[in-house]
Amino acid sequence: MLMVPVKVAPSPIHGLGIFAVHFIPKGTEIWRFTPGFDLDINTAVLDSLASFTRERMLHFGYLDKHLGRFIVCCDDARFMNHSKTPNLAADYERDPHGIDYAVKDIHPGEEITTDYDTFEEKLPGTPDLTDFDSSIMLTPMTKVYRKGGVGAMMDEYERAAAELKSVLSRVSKEQFNRIVDTETKDDDCRSIQTIITHVERAGYGYADYIRKALAIPSTKPELSPVQHSDALKKIDAFLNYTAQTLEGKWEYTDEQIQALVMRVRWGVTYDLEQLLEHAIVHILRHRRQIERFLIRMGN
Repeated sequence: MLMVPVKVAPSPIHGLGIFAVHFIPKGTEIWRFTPGFDLDINTAVLDSLASFTRERMLHFGYLDKHLGRFIVCCDDARFMNHSKTPNLAADYERDPHGIDYAVKDIHPGEEITTDYDTFEEKLPGTPDLTDFDSSIMLTPMTKVYRKGGVGAMMDEYERAAAELKSVLSRVSKEQFNRIVDTETKDDDCRSIQTIITHVERAGYGYADYIRKALAIPSTKPELSPVQHSDALKKIDAFLNYTAQTLEGKWEYTDEQIQALVMRVRWGVTYDLEQLLEHAIVHILRHRRQIERFLIRMGN
């Protein structure tokens, strides 16, 4: 049971996460197993469940490698996400289930995280949510919306990317690299890895079209095939590159937006609004494509 108030909100790490409501000093107890409230069950029970129920249990619960028992937190602690540099640790001397405490001061709006690898033993079918380096993506839960029409489109671009990252956070390394479409003639659409590599390349491409129109030099990094552990960081990087490109232009007038025209490599001429709309939909389309790949892989 959680010992401090938290808020559940969209997380840049995975789906939903829990965020501090008030300042939490280092050393504060955050969670402890509470008999009669939290569940401590024999793993054999999982085998008796319908497949879809077992899948949900594996998503929200965990096999405690210290106890050999399956634990389910019955409050919002079940939304706690993994980080390789968490702000919680567990004390097993005072309780065999572990008492989670803050290893540093946690500020209001900061996501509360733990390191799954320290306590979880994987069961078949458990989603692997530990391979992404989420330590650099802990952000306040309060979204500050940008002003203006261009600002609104950048906000929606980030929202589309957050949905894509949420899907990716459920993808294992094996799924990420597996060739799913063996018949396509499009090399960018053979696997989740090739799709994300394409999405990153396109993200920088859209930003550089805008930079060229604004006479801003390109500082695009040298790109290489995206790896599973880097995927979320790579998405954040091209979003930041785009935001830097548009900084100071959030409140462009309609006339300014329409005056900024770009001819792209596929032969179409866009104004700024049309290009950003294309960039947003591009992410949405490939998120859907990845979801369909996961269905084909039986996930």
